[in-house]
Amino acid sequence: GIIKIYAGNNISEFDCGYTLGNAKITEMDVTKATALTRLSAETNSLTTIDLSKNTALYNASFNSNQIKTIDITNNAELQYFECVNNGLTELKISENNAKLSTLKCNNNSLPSFEPGILTNLKNLYIGNNLLTTIDLSANKLLSYVQLTGNKLTSLDVSECPELATVFCNN
Repeated sequence: GIIKIYAGNNISEFDCGYTLGNAKITEMDVTKATALTRLSAETNSLTTIDLSKNTALYNASFNSNQIKTIDITNNAELQYFECVNNGLTELKISENNAKLSTLKCNNNSLPSFEPGILTNLKNLYIGNNLLTTIDLSANKLLSYVQLTGNKLTSLDVSECPELATVFCNN
């Protein structure tokens, strides 16, 4: 099905995840829901999502969809973001995402990812992708990193003084 929020200026939380049976959302338009702070659309059939107008968003989950590219560069308030199990090939981030502290994007097809601009990142789950390298030297607050199932040949975490847990089995 299709979900469009036409006059959603007052909607701050929207959850349409974990649909029952075969009812899957295939399209979602949240561009008019500018007050959204939390959005969850897990276990659906979304192939795209436009979050460019959701600048108040601080928590978003799109696990188990079919999204290939997602852009969170306009989401300056975002602190927690999940896009696990999508076949994702590109996650667009920027310095604007400085508040992001937890990022979960396991089980995708990301060929590369540069988290250095995410200076507040504490938890990074990016296992089972196609990464051959990753530079964590600017992520000084990182305490947990999950890199299992990538194609890494080396990993330097010497610049991550808070790091307590690392999973990196290939």
